[in-house]
Amino acid sequence: MIKRIIIDGKESVKLVKAQNTPIGDYDVAICVKSCGICGSDLNFFRIGGLTPEMIGIPLNIGHEFSGEVEEVGKKLTDVNIGDRVFINPATGGNIGFGGVEGAFCPRVVVKNAAFGFNLHKLPDEIPFHLGALIEPLNVGKHAVDRSNPKPGDKIFVIGAGPIGLAVLASLVYRGFDEVVISDLSDYRLQVAKQIGAGTTINPTNEDVWSKLMELHGESEFFGEKFLGTDLFIEASGAPIIEDLI
Repeated sequence: MIKRIIIDGKESVKLVKAQNTPIGDYDVAICVKSCGICGSDLNFFRIGGLTPEMIGIPLNIGHEFSGEVEEVGKKLTDVNIGDRVFINPATGGNIGFGGVEGAFCPRVVVKNAAFGFNLHKLPDEIPFHLGALIEPLNVGKHAVDRSNPKPGDKIFVIGAGPIGLAVLASLVYRGFDEVVISDLSDYRLQVAKQIGAGTTINPTNEDVWSKLMELHGESEFFGEKFLGTDLFIEASGAPIIEDLI
């Protein structure tokens, strides 16, 4: 008998018994080696469920994970027992977001498994605890992909938490070395500098708009003056910022 962690109410988690989910012909079972705690998991814990309307409905959590394949569906030909993998949780049965599986559990079944879709090989040189960071890193990469920055763009990232730093890392990797990033934590801003941020701003110490005006200048639209910043990426999740968007 295995156990998994669930949320069952406001600020309430339980360790409950869980059956071994049988796998289908095209599924794999993963032995979870490492699983990260996402900000969304903390939000689910705070409100008591997937949404405020679902408080008290048991919720499986855990979606940032890596592990080893321990069982393979009989019609899969390119997946082997012992393969080191990380997973796209949104395409394998909604793992950790209200689906029947959550990765705060020793064993997780990935439905309709396929390499390059919801299953990805983890190189031997990457330890499992770092493999669990690939999912949040890809969230930042996805934001940059969607924003499609152009060479020469003046970019401002709001928030230097895990996702904001993932955004920054993706931008720096693509050659943007003058990215401006803000956060209330000096420690996080130090990390941002190590990653390659051009300028960091702590709003408690200096005015953000004045600093951006100094760095990016201003532009004009229908006679109105605006900041010369070309791209804003909001990664703080702060309600005051969300209200402005």
